[in-house]
Amino acid sequence: MRIFKGGVAFLLVLIGVITPLFSEDTSSERISFSSFVDWEADNLVIDVSYKMPVKEFPFPRAKAIALNGVETAISGIFLRVVMSIRADSYYSVGDLARKDRDVLDGLISLSLSGKIDSSYISEDMDVFHARYIFPLYGQGGIVNVFYLPKNPYPVNNYLGFEPTRDFTGYVIYAKGEMPSHGKQGEYVVNPAIFIRIFDEDMNVVLEREMCYSSYVKKWGMVAYTDSTDEDPYRERIGDFPLRIKARGIFGKNSTDIIIPNEAARKILVSSKNIKTMREGRILLIIDRDRISEKLNTR
Repeated sequence: MRIFKGGVAFLLVLIGVITPLFSEDTSSERISFSSFVDWEADNLVIDVSYKMPVKEFPFPRAKAIALNGVETAISGIFLRVVMSIRADSYYSVGDLARKDRDVLDGLISLSLSGKIDSSYISEDMDVFHARYIFPLYGQGGIVNVFYLPKNPYPVNNYLGFEPTRDFTGYVIYAKGEMPSHGKQGEYVVNPAIFIRIFDEDMNVVLEREMCYSSYVKKWGMVAYTDSTDEDPYRERIGDFPLRIKARGIFGKNSTDIIIPNEAARKILVSSKNIKTMREGRILLIIDRDRISEKLNTR
């Protein structure tokens, strides 16, 4: 981990990267963009629009200029919007990039890998629209910029007796407002790249360092959905998951889940169930309006 000595150093590096990628040379006054995270599909989606100079050039040339402008600008746009994604219960991706130069370098590398997923021209033949999709997980996923231990931290096994069975996964229902430990009032769960799961006594059941890094990189710590239909997730949670009703949430960003003590014991008393949990075979059902999350734009 390479640490920045101060926020100024981070800003100088970031400005140095973004400025040449999103400058007057790219006709940035013609560009607009919007972005959102699709937490169910595990993607960061960026839509870029470029007003083509059709009055100044023939249409084929104007289109080529627009395409070049979008491809030149996407790296800077990516670096602007990715910073606001929630990394965990306390930090955004930008917060961690400020702390760790390796994270920033990884994001810069990802910013240069963007490929247009789809594109079209407006009906009035005036604006070129392009969509970029950056995966959160898998090959080229944003998760890969973060440190994940090759050997996971130990899980605190439950040493007492608790009737249980071997579960193929875990489905946690966490819709609606719930009490937030350490904060007044009730809140809804917000998705994040990394989460923690606690029991009702605030003992850690799972955190990212306890997970197998290969699985976190493959599909994340948890899958998010707003639906109770489990069929699309059979590969992940299997046919016999333990179904759990969340009791509360935790963290500044309201991303961490509190589950009943009994459910935690059913997991932690069995080495097989602990392994299943470490593999991220967890489906988290949250509110629909949290599944697709609009990010900050300029």
